[in-house]
Amino acid sequence: MPFFVLLEESYDLTLFVKAESRFDRLFKNIYVSKKNIVKTGIVQRIPLSDLFLMIRSVKNSDIVVSSFANDFYTIVLKLLTVVFRKKIVTWEEGRDTPDSFIQRIKWIIYKWCIKRSDAIFTLGEVHKKTFERIGVNPIKIFVSNEYPATNYGKLEGKPIVLPGETGNKTILYLGRILEVKGIIYLINSFKALIKERNDFNLLIIGDGPEKKGLMDLVEREKIANVNFMAGIYDDGIKSFIFKNSYIGIVPSIKLDNGTSEGGPLVVLEYLSTGLPIIGSDRLGSSNKYIISGLSGLIVAEKDSIGIRNAILQLDTEIQNGIISRVKIKDYFSQIPDHTGQVRVLKSAINFVNKEH
Repeated sequence: MPFFVLLEESYDLTLFVKAESRFDRLFKNIYVSKKNIVKTGIVQRIPLSDLFLMIRSVKNSDIVVSSFANDFYTIVLKLLTVVFRKKIVTWEEGRDTPDSFIQRIKWIIYKWCIKRSDAIFTLGEVHKKTFERIGVNPIKIFVSNEYPATNYGKLEGKPIVLPGETGNKTILYLGRILEVKGIIYLINSFKALIKERNDFNLLIIGDGPEKKGLMDLVEREKIANVNFMAGIYDDGIKSFIFKNSYIGIVPSIKLDNGTSEGGPLVVLEYLSTGLPIIGSDRLGSSNKYIISGLSGLIVAEKDSIGIRNAILQLDTEIQNGIISRVKIKDYFSQIPDHTGQVRVLKSAINFVNKEH
């Protein structure tokens, strides 16, 4: 939310958000949908109160800034800009070409939304290449960098009891437990690692459809020192977890249907506390922040042995002082923050204004 706080300083801003009621008191004009959103395939049921508010807001706006085109709300919002002839800046990520029927339908909608936009605001050069590939004029694409909502390095940690063998070094995964996250390859790497070194813990924090299967795998294979925790913690607890971990891992993969990560923000969250990272080569725009000899190591996707080797190499580099939390935090401090993002979005808005 710091991004929108900064944006409100320059514009008469109206925000429409879903299921984020903790932001109610931060903004002058904010509408939080309190309805239960029922997903039915590609289409969602939009409550009439939400629809009427969207109509009024678009009709009375000068410029609309929309979120990703994978949500029915966003698609309806774009249709309303056509009806009321309003300019629209789309905050979007690039995507891989789909190979399933449903994904192709979504791809058609996605391309329509992108090409209907008067400007594109995106985070990372990787996404820009996707937009250019589908025919968006480069002059309409405005690129900034990712930046986390919270700098966990500056936040005082809220202590909790972490599972695992006392005194061991904690290897951390934090995020949604989905197939695209590649967690099974992390578990398999740890299975190989723990046979040689028993001074590591693997802590997997998060929820998702793959969690039960992965927990069953760990139990069935009797893999020692692997622990799971539920997700969704406040920032103080997350800060404590990051600061008390040894290495953070982001082992994402590309699925057979083309799905892959656009740029997981957890990479920068790890870095904000100086936590060294091992990431796969499928992290999109976030790969550039993982620098050998400074902030971590990159391994090939789906390479369990590669992850194991990277853990051992990074352990050696940490012990020898080649990589340290102080150096990583200093590196993170040089990454442009939300002020830079707002500056780029303002450029997109000014571009659209001139075209109007």
